[in-house]
Parts: sequence; C-alpha cells; structure tokens
Amino acid sequence: MRNLFTTTGVLAALLIATPGSAANRCVNPAQPSCFATIQDAVNAALPGDRVTISPGVYFENVIVNTPDIRIEGNAKAILDPDDPNTGIGIQINAAATGVTIQGFWIRNGDVASIENDADGTTIRNMQITSTSEFASFPDCVSSDGNNLTVENNQFIGCGGHCLVFVGDDVLFSSNEAKFCGQGAVTGTGDRAIIENNRFFNVEDGDCIEIMGNDAEIVNNRAESCDGYFVQLTGHNAVVERNRGRLANGFGIDGLGFIVRSNRLEGIDVGFGQNPNGMRFTGTGGGDVSNNRLSRSFGDIEGMTFLGTLNGVRVENNRVERFTDDGINLGIMTSNFTVRRNRVMTIGGDVGEACYDVFGTNHALEQNRADDCGLGYEVGGAGHTFSRDESRRTTGSGFYLGGDGITLDRVTARDANAAGVEIDGNNHTVMNSRTLGTNGQEACDEGAGNVFTGNNFDPPDATCRDL
Repeated sequence: MRNLFTTTGVLAALLIATPGSAANRCVNPAQPSCFATIQDAVNAALPGDRVTISPGVYFENVIVNTPDIRIEGNAKAILDPDDPNTGIGIQINAAATGVTIQGFWIRNGDVASIENDADGTTIRNMQITSTSEFASFPDCVSSDGNNLTVENNQFIGCGGHCLVFVGDDVLFSSNEAKFCGQGAVTGTGDRAIIENNRFFNVEDGDCIEIMGNDAEIVNNRAESCDGYFVQLTGHNAVVERNRGRLANGFGIDGLGFIVRSNRLEGIDVGFGQNPNGMRFTGTGGGDVSNNRLSRSFGDIEGMTFLGTLNGVRVENNRVERFTDDGINLGIMTSNFTVRRNRVMTIGGDVGEACYDVFGTNHALEQNRADDCGLGYEVGGAGHTFSRDESRRTTGSGFYLGGDGITLDRVTARDANAAGVEIDGNNHTVMNSRTLGTNGQEACDEGAGNVFTGNNFDPPDATCRDL
C-alpha cells in the first residue's frame, strides 16, 4: 500500500477543499496524483466532496464515516470485498448522513454488499452481484436508516435479500432484481415507495414484503416469486398497476387499502403463501377495483376477504380459471359493496362458487358468474342482490342459506340444478327469472321466504339432489 506521506499523500492533501468548496478525490493506483485505494480517498474526503473510482478491481472493505460525500465510478470500476478479504463491501456508519453511492459494480460480498446505518443515503446506477451459494446468505443492501433512495440499480444473485430495510421514507425505484435468495424487497417502516421495478425468480420469499403504514406499491413487474408478489401489513396502502406472471398473489392486512388495476396470471400456492390470488384481512374499509386475476395452479381462491373488514368496495374486477371459489367474503365481514365484477370458469364441482358470500349486510349489484360449481353461495344475513346474473353452473345459480337475504331482478341461466335454491329463512326473491334450467326453476326448504313478481314457476317444496 502506498504511504500517504509520499508523493500521493502530498498531492492528495493539496486536494483538501477550502471552506465553501468541494474537491474531487480520484482513485487510481496507476496515477501518482490519485489515491491508491477507495478507503484512502474516503478517509480524506470532506463533506461535499466527490470520490471518483477509475476502472479496475479494488479488493477492499470500505467504511464511510463522513457525511455528504459522493462515491462514484463506472461499470468497469469493481469493488470486490471478498477476495482475499471477508466482510461488507461498503459500510456507511450512522454519522455519515447524506452519502451517495453510484455508477460502479460491487461483487462477491459474503456479508452484505452495502450496509447502511445512516439517514439520507442514495444508491443509484449500481450493479450488485452476489451468490446464493454462501452459507451466510448475504444481502445485497441492508439498511437501518431513514430517507433511503435505491434507484436504477441491477441486483443479480443476492444470497439473501436484494434490499432489506428498517426505516421510514424508503424509495426503491426502477431497479431490476434477479435470483434473490430470500426475497427481493423486505422492510419495516412507514411511507415506503416501491415503484417501476422488475423482479425475476425470487426464491424462498416474497418479491415485496412491507410492514408499515402508507406504503405505495406501483407499476412493478414480477415473474416467478416463490412467496407473495406483494405482502403488506399496515394501513392506507396503495397497490396499483402491478403485473405478475407466475408471481403468486397479494396478501394485504390492514385498513384503508387501495388495490387497483393490477394483473396477475398463473398463481400458485408458493413458499409460505396462503392459497389465494388476493387475500385481504383487517378491520376497516378499502377499495379493490379493476383488477384481473387469471389461471391458478392448485386449490386456490381468487379474492378472499377475511377478518372484520367493513365497508370494502369490490368493483369491476375479473377473476377467471381458478380451482376454488372466485370471490369469497368471510363470515366476519360486513357492509361490502360488490359491483360489476365478472367471475368465470371456477372449479366445476358443486361446492366451488363464483361468489361465496357470508358475513352481514353486503350489497351486490350487476355481478356476473359464468361456468362455476355454484353461481352465488350465500350465507350470513341481510345481504341484497340486484341485477346479478349466473350462467352455466354445475349446481344451482343462487343458493341461499342464512337469514333475511333479498334477490331483486337477478337471473339464473342454464343451471344444472335449481335456478334459485333456498335452505335458509326469511328471504325475499322478487322480479327475478330463470332460463334454461336443467333442474328446478326454484326450490324452498326454508321458512318465511317470500316470492313475488318472478318469471318462474312457484318454488318446489323440496330441493332435489343432483
């Protein structure tokens, strides 16, 4: 190693900035006017300075203690922290706030490529490669700071996570993440923004897993996530315009969520995932609209709502080619508005419904069920159906258990069993019709049910088994 009191040290000392100015600390072992190592340049840098790395391979473990410096290079500048060394590629300590790292390549980190403990760090235009073969499962970026920005980077073969963080106001934007060993982005903190990223072949974990409030997951693309594409725990999340292929589904636990205009295709049970295309739990309201879910592998439901969710809007979604129920409202849910959804090609056995409606006081309107075991399987109490339609069901078009449910202007077409089958009490069926029913037009085995103004024969007193 060069002696800093030799020519290099003298020339480097001349680069020390005067008050109010910033210096460029160049790193190039072949140039006497530059520092021989990245660490020497970082040690000499003052706040506001720039450390510029020339092309070459640097076998170092760099520690940053100075705030507001920029460390940059190009794709031919390579930091290798693991040959012959062992440790972190770049460690940013808590006092080094506002550091920017950009433009070069970090490879072979066997602990972490970048470990950040400071606020205001930016990691930009980097290539970070590791390997999942290390027993330590290194993360590409591990951060415990707030206001972290990670943008326009390429992560390949991170043994652990591409990014794991604890901190608020994290931005992960326009990155490409391939072959992450334990999940791509995993973090805890409020106001995380995960946008415009590409995920591919994420093993043994989720593509995106966030615990915190006010998260925004927007316009990401994923293919082959072993766990969830998106798993969120927290309130007021926004999940919009994401696309997943063979990327499993969403798991969202909270209230006030907005899940709109997402597309998921080829959904499997995956690693550690409950069998649902989209699974919602929590205690409050939300908006689930304009999503499209298609094609499942295994015994999987399309959309499932659990917990004591109240007042959720489920509108203009399309769910097709699932092996279990299409849209399932759980027994503790209440006051949903379910409007203009289309569910089709669900299971095929009698017990698998396009719409599985339980809980209390849900309002369904203008929904359509095609090619299901049952069109609408209804329990609970106080639901209303208006202008909903069922077509080509293996079982009945509308099956009513529970109590106090109203069907108004609904249509059951081509049911193999009954158009309307009732096994509960105090229901009202009015202004409705059945067409092309292979079994009974309607049957009633409950008590206190009222039929008025319908376009079918009076219901049979006994519902026949298929």
